[in-house]
Amino acid sequence: MTIEEQAGQLMMIGIPGTEVDGETEQLIRDCRVGGVIYFQRNVDSPGQVKALSERLQEINGRRAPLLIAIDQEGGMVARIRDGVTQIPGQMAIGATGDPKAAGTLARISGKELAALGINVNFAPCADVNSNPANPVIGVRSFGSDASTVASFVREAVAGYQESGVSAAIKHFPGHGDTSVDSHLTLPKLDHELTRLNEVELVPFRAAAAEADLVMSAHIQFSAIDEAYPATLSEPIISRLLRDEIGFEGVAITDCMEMDAISKTFGTADAAVRAIQAGMDIVLISHTPSVQRETHRKLVAAIKDGTIPMARVDEALERINRLKAKHRARKENGEELDKLVVQHRETAARIRKRTISSLTDLWAPLAAGQKVELIFCRPYRQSYADEQTDSSNLLAEHLRKHGFDVAFTPVPSDLSEEEASRVLSQERTGAVVFCSYLPADHPNQRMLAEELAKRYPDLIGVSLRSPYDARVLPCMKRYITGYESTAEAIKAVSRVLAGLEEPTGRLPITQ
Repeated sequence: MTIEEQAGQLMMIGIPGTEVDGETEQLIRDCRVGGVIYFQRNVDSPGQVKALSERLQEINGRRAPLLIAIDQEGGMVARIRDGVTQIPGQMAIGATGDPKAAGTLARISGKELAALGINVNFAPCADVNSNPANPVIGVRSFGSDASTVASFVREAVAGYQESGVSAAIKHFPGHGDTSVDSHLTLPKLDHELTRLNEVELVPFRAAAAEADLVMSAHIQFSAIDEAYPATLSEPIISRLLRDEIGFEGVAITDCMEMDAISKTFGTADAAVRAIQAGMDIVLISHTPSVQRETHRKLVAAIKDGTIPMARVDEALERINRLKAKHRARKENGEELDKLVVQHRETAARIRKRTISSLTDLWAPLAAGQKVELIFCRPYRQSYADEQTDSSNLLAEHLRKHGFDVAFTPVPSDLSEEEASRVLSQERTGAVVFCSYLPADHPNQRMLAEELAKRYPDLIGVSLRSPYDARVLPCMKRYITGYESTAEAIKAVSRVLAGLEEPTGRLPITQ
């Protein structure tokens, strides 16, 4: 293998569209780039995704297979929406109180991804969400208790890998206590190793022996490394992850084009530093020119010894071991459509168990009651999310359940004038207020508080975060489905209609 090919194997790239373009083909053929990640921009239909995977492997040739990866965590982070089973997000799964549910759902998702030629899922999140204001993890975590999160992570890893898809636990050494999004800036935490051992590292230690990959966090842990974030930190990657925790699998970076890295260190230069620090693969998700520049700088660094050949050999040995594992696996011969039919009922049954009450009191709508539904429209909280348009679905489901629904959608960041217009309307039915991250929107809070004063029987629905209850104590009946996906909205509608009970248990400390 030439140095150019060795450098390529240390990279995973994103591609522009739903077919292989010339630039991608050249990077795979000439530079022997070792992996590709799919985003929503690469997805048109399951059949198209499968054909894309097959074409990429065909271009790669008879060499060790490409790693073809995706972020299909479930809930708000799912790049493939149509034609596959939509599993709940991790905090919703945590609300079942049943770690086996995480394994079952991971097995479902993994089998379907394998049927599409995808062999790596960047899931599960092993982050312990200890910060209610966390803008990028939140409901992507199984909860706020480290040992509980660990038990769910272990089961999810086993489920994915039994299905033929490698799991990547993320974001090492823990992204759960940040208050800023590393897509936008570099978070910094001052936690000592003692605190990390008690909280953040617990799930990683629990799953390190089984997980095929670990994905690093672009966070600076100043008490361990004052100069570099985890992705670029030899003390964190080589010493903590490798020597102390004993992880022997592939270490991959989060996307190096995220602002935490690109605006602080520069993507290509940081990629060299990441490999030096002990990472095995650098992820460059978006820009072909940056991918090319990164490849050139990796080649130069290997040639001049900035990256020692022993470090390259170590990384390639781990990568080749993982690829050999996938080459040895028999191709998933099951048709996706048949898998989805098999899986749909199981996923729906678990979904019922996720809906949780945020208050001690709960009573559903009275049968046939007129409903005044005020709905704060969801939006992407972070770049990790996919946008879902579910604004009309709750009204539609309630009508199917026999309710006369007056539907009032409003922006989550509504103005005082918009809130006043809502309040100026006379309402004669049961009022249901659907919140979306009210902690970030003072006029949404004001509207909810005023509605609660006027309508003592007000029902609240949190469309995402169970932490909404902290800022809306005015709500006396308040439930959540932990996400605004179509599947969660449907399950919430059944609880509102009294067809199901909110049996989920909050996996966080309120």
